[in-house]
Parts: sequence; C-alpha cells; structure tokens
Amino acid sequence: MNPKQLRIIAIVLGVVVVLWGLSEVVGGGRDQRETVTLLVPISPEETDRVMLVNSGDTLEFRRADDAWTVNGFSADSDAITELFAAVANPPEAELISTSASVHARMGVDSANGKQLTFFSGDELIASIVVGNRGRGFNRSYVRDPNEDEVYSYNGPLTSLVGRQIDYWRNKVITDVSSSDIASVRVSRETGRYVLDKVEDRWMIDGDTEADSVAVHRLLRRFQPLLATSFATTEQEDSADFVRPDRTVTLLGAMGDTLAALAFDSTDGGFWVRRGSDPTVYKVLRFNADRVTPADSTLGAQGESQ
Repeated sequence: MNPKQLRIIAIVLGVVVVLWGLSEVVGGGRDQRETVTLLVPISPEETDRVMLVNSGDTLEFRRADDAWTVNGFSADSDAITELFAAVANPPEAELISTSASVHARMGVDSANGKQLTFFSGDELIASIVVGNRGRGFNRSYVRDPNEDEVYSYNGPLTSLVGRQIDYWRNKVITDVSSSDIASVRVSRETGRYVLDKVEDRWMIDGDTEADSVAVHRLLRRFQPLLATSFATTEQEDSADFVRPDRTVTLLGAMGDTLAALAFDSTDGGFWVRRGSDPTVYKVLRFNADRVTPADSTLGAQGESQ
C-alpha cells in the first residue's frame, strides 16, 4: 500500500471518528436518551372507572365498593388485579420521535391506537395510547394522547390492552366447597341418577356404594367450575335450556340448592346456565363430562372420567 493510499485511509477514519463524536455530543449517547414515565402510579382505590378504546371497540370497567364490572358484566378479579399491577409501578418509556407524522405508522393515532384512560368520578387521572408492537418481548410504541412525542415502552400493557372482553369477564360458573355438598343429582342423555352422602359413604340411587375417591374428585371440580368463554346474544337465543341435554344439581345437608346447572350441546362443548342467572357460559365437552359423569364411572369398581 503506497503513502497516498495510507493518507486517504487516515482521512476517512478521521472523518468517521469526528462524526461519531458529534453524534454522541448531540444525541447524548445511548445511556443519555430521554426517558419519561407516561403514567402516574394508579391503584384500584384511586379510580372507579377505566375506559379501554380499541379501534371502535370500547370496554368500560366500573368499580362499586371492591367489585368491578366490564360493560355491565361481572369482571374477573384476577384480570383486574393484573391490570392495576401493570400501572402500579409503570416503567419508563424511551423517546423515539417528536413528530406526529409517524403516529399512523407506529399505530398510536386515533384510528389504530388503543387508548387506556383512568377516571375518578368525572376527573381524568391518566391516559395513554398504546400502538404497534416494537422490537422485543412486550415492547410497543406509546404516547400521551395530548402530545406528539412517541415512546418505546416495555411492559405488560403491551399485551393487556389487546385483550377482548371475554378475557376480562368473570368465568366462575359456580364455586361450591366439596364439604358443603350432601347430594348430587345428574341427568344425561343416557339417564338420571342421584348421588347421596349417607353417614361416611356415598350411595348411587340409594342402593349402590360409590367409589369415594371418584366422588371426591367429582365434588372438587365445582370449586370452582370455570367457563372457557361466553355465548353471544345470538348464541344465547339459540340455546335450549327448557329441555337441556344435561343437568347437575348440588344440594346441601338441609336439602338446600347450592347450584343448579343446565347444559345444552353445541359444537365442541356445551352452553351452560346457572339457575336463573341469564349469563350463558361455554365449557368444553371434556369438562362437561367431568361434572356430569355417567354413574358407571362412580361405582365402587369404576374410574372417574
């Protein structure tokens, strides 16, 4: 390599070093990027209404005392706890852009963003718009709905704001302690039977002793029995609970009804309604079989499904 070539290489390297140095001074370096906390820490006690608007689909959470509803339905307490855990100590977000021109591309515009807003009465506490996912697990683009700046956020709100209403609804069909159950009445397509507790034994139709292990396994499945999803209005109208395919009734020691469930067969499972409660749940066929087992699986020599 001749001296002229060495001089050219040296000049190029010098320019690169100068440009790198200027970028560090102007940009502040990787460790000096601007970060902010877009949400103040929020607890369930500080708010009584939360709105989640996602592409025209609106979820409204309301609190009455310690109980929450979502769009008028009983809400899943674990899901509500998960939401407030996400905003109890909100992570810092890193500034990505100061231009509104990128809002649509990053999904934080009014048409595509998922806006989460917390209220106390009529007072707005905090609001954030969550957009498209960014690079990395649980990372997304976010912004204050009243500002142009867009930030990179890494936290649980990335996935939570995309959840549909079934995720937030209370899926507990019934929650009865096995120790409170003294009788189980089951009707199936193949017939009916009654399972009664007689002193320390369980009897089928009063004359066949049941397998105690199988019976206790059955009883535990009601504490709690959870739905996989819920029926739409159209599906509710089509379900037949006047002549259900199956029923199961749990009675207490005084003959009191602890739970009464009706099952109507559908694709892949059953619609279920509890007593006069208008809510129609869906359970998989496998789970329906587990809480309405054939009497042959409960006999002294049988095995529970």
